Amino acid sequence: MLCRQVFPIALAVSLPLLAAGQSPSRERSRATITGAVTDTALNPIDAAEISIAFSNARTRSDAHGKFELGSLPAGNYVLAVRRLGYETIATGVTVAAGDTLRLAFTLTPTAEALPSVTVSAPSGSMRLREFEERRKRSNGQFFDQQYIESRNVAGVTDLLREAKAVRMATDGTHLFAESAREWTPCPMQVYLDGIPLAGVGVSTSAKFDLKLLPSPKQIMAIEVYAGAASLPPGLPTGPPSGRAGCGAILVWTRDGSIPQD
Repeated sequence: MLCRQVFPIALAVSLPLLAAGQSPSRERSRATITGAVTDTALNPIDAAEISIAFSNARTRSDAHGKFELGSLPAGNYVLAVRRLGYETIATGVTVAAGDTLRLAFTLTPTAEALPSVTVSAPSGSMRLREFEERRKRSNGQFFDQQYIESRNVAGVTDLLREAKAVRMATDGTHLFAESAREWTPCPMQVYLDGIPLAGVGVSTSAKFDLKLLPSPKQIMAIEVYAGAASLPPGLPTGPPSGRAGCGAILVWTRDGSIPQD
C-alpha cells in the first residue's frame, strides 16, 4: 500500500551549500524522494533498502522508518523497497525539477520466516531459460529480445498494443493495461523482474502507469497472460494493481533491475 504527495519546494527556502563548481541553477533542477516505511501495523521498519532501478541510487530507512534520496534528476523512476522477512514492493514515480516527492510504503511480512542469509536473484541467463520454458508450456503471448529489437519502438506501450489480451486505457495523462476479454474495466497486474508493480499518485491508484516502465532497450522479454487460468505458478501477489482474472503482464529486464533477497 502506498500513498503519494508532491510538495513543490518554496522559492523562499534557502539553498543548501553547493559543492565546488556546482551552480545554483543545477541544484534547483534536482529533485528529492523522501518518505517512510512501515509494516501492516504501521510500526516503522528500519534498514529497509530503497533503490532506484537502473541506477546506483539507494538508501536505507532509519530507526523511525524514514528515508531520503536526494539530488535526483527530474524524470520517471521505478522505485523498489525491500527488507528481509517482507515482500518486496515496487512502483513507478515521476519527480519534477525542484520538487520533493513524499511517499509512504507498507510492507507485508512473508508467509514464512526467512533465514538470515542473502539469496541472489536469478541471473539473466536463468531468467531467459525460465522464460523459454514458460513459452513452451503456457498459453500466453511472448516477446523475446530479438523481436523487441526488431520492432525498434520508442516505448514498451508500443509493444503491448500488439498483445491480443491487452486493451489500452487512459485517464488523459496515464496509460493503463486492461483485459481485452472484459467489457468492463479490468486492470491487469504488471510485474517487473517478478515483482508486482503498484500504482501510485494517480486518480485510479489501483492501476500502474505503463509509461513508467523501462525503455525497450533495457528489456529482455515480455510475457502477457489473458487470465488467471493461464498465469504461471509462483507469482507473488504483492500489492495488486489488478485482479487475478484480468490477466498479467511480465516484463523482464536484461540485468535484473530490482534487487531481491
